Amino acid sequence: MRLLTTLKLDNFKYFKIILLIWFFIFLITSIDLFIEYVFGHNLLGNKSYMPGRLSGFLGDELKIGNYYLGFYFLILVFSIQFFKNQFLSFSIIIFISLIAFLIGERANFIKIILGLLIFFNIL
Repeated sequence: MRLLTTLKLDNFKYFKIILLIWFFIFLITSIDLFIEYVFGHNLLGNKSYMPGRLSGFLGDELKIGNYYLGFYFLILVFSIQFFKNQFLSFSIIIFISLIAFLIGERANFIKIILGLLIFFNIL
């Protein structure tokens, strides 16, 4: 029973630090994807073998859209909670939504847009 009380979110004192680290990893990945879209290759020199699709740090694997979708809503909630400035939070949401569009995976982008509509409807 003691283990369950230590794993509760309320008692986890490093939760914000972990979310902040994931936020910066997600931000670096987003910037890398934007650089790949603009220049044709990312920071490591990787290029996507399919035109119109971005691969990011994954090289030849075109799975970055799945990872992006997986962490998108976590980063969305974190940016709204952590940054009290609404303009900054809205700018982050717009930037990561734009990157989700630029990745080139239609299904994941549609899931993100539907999730955003539901999220803002609840909010």
